[in-house]
Amino acid sequence: MNERKSDIRVGEASRLFLDVIDQNGVQPLVRAASEFFGVPVLLTDELFHIRSVWPREGTGVPALDESIRNGAIKAEREWQILDENLTGGNAFYEPFYADSGVCQRLPRLYAELVWQNEVQGHVIVYLGAKPFQPEDLEIVGKLACLLSMKLRHRQAGMDRWTATLQAKLEVLLDPATPPQVRQPAMELLKQEIKGEYGIMVTTIGARASQKAFADYAVTQIQQRFRNVVVLVYDQTIVTLLGEVKRNAVEGQLRPENNGLVKWLFEYFGQYDLVSGLSDPFSDMEDLYLQYRRALLTARM
Repeated sequence: MNERKSDIRVGEASRLFLDVIDQNGVQPLVRAASEFFGVPVLLTDELFHIRSVWPREGTGVPALDESIRNGAIKAEREWQILDENLTGGNAFYEPFYADSGVCQRLPRLYAELVWQNEVQGHVIVYLGAKPFQPEDLEIVGKLACLLSMKLRHRQAGMDRWTATLQAKLEVLLDPATPPQVRQPAMELLKQEIKGEYGIMVTTIGARASQKAFADYAVTQIQQRFRNVVVLVYDQTIVTLLGEVKRNAVEGQLRPENNGLVKWLFEYFGQYDLVSGLSDPFSDMEDLYLQYRRALLTARM
């Protein structure tokens, strides 16, 4: 039962975040997170200058209100928190909950925005007296992923509609997404990406340099080709292909009978990256199954 409640809560957060993903800027996402948790949420750059915050004033936390007025939080104090919670085995930290040391009087959730092998910002959820729940880490991780996506797109000059399509595809790749969130995502993708479909999965690994290349590749592919949606998901590059034509003999999607697929295999192959390809499919309900098949092929 507790696991069920956890899944429902993660689904509710995902729905709230996706409802505002196509709005301009990062403020709608920060506000949605603040309203979901019922506490102040802060987004900073890598040097802890404030990019966005909700509520914008009168948070009820005097030190935070002072930081908002100053436009930055104290970097020395934040580094103390990070040093206390960053394990020596990782170059960057995963989302974590801190309630000791500097955070003893004001417990908080942290997540880090990383791409191109550099820290690009931090998300801080000031839980305070609110009880920490294990799924909070997954929720703040999703928030950080969407915020990072928005900031990357702005840096790369990508439009917010592309960000929306990528967010909807990510929803369908997550088996824990509830039906009430999946259905609108499928409808939007079907409306914008014309069938018949195929999915290509390219494994990239977990190192920061590999993630940086993946971000670059996604930008190149998305800007070069129409009727595709491509994103970085779970240490892979996932490309949803539209307008796929079946092979007249075998009914299979192969590089030799699709120019885009051939180009993608050659592009990733020059970097020694392995890809897997699904069969063509016409029903968006089959997207997750075809993704798993393509992922298994890539891993084998």
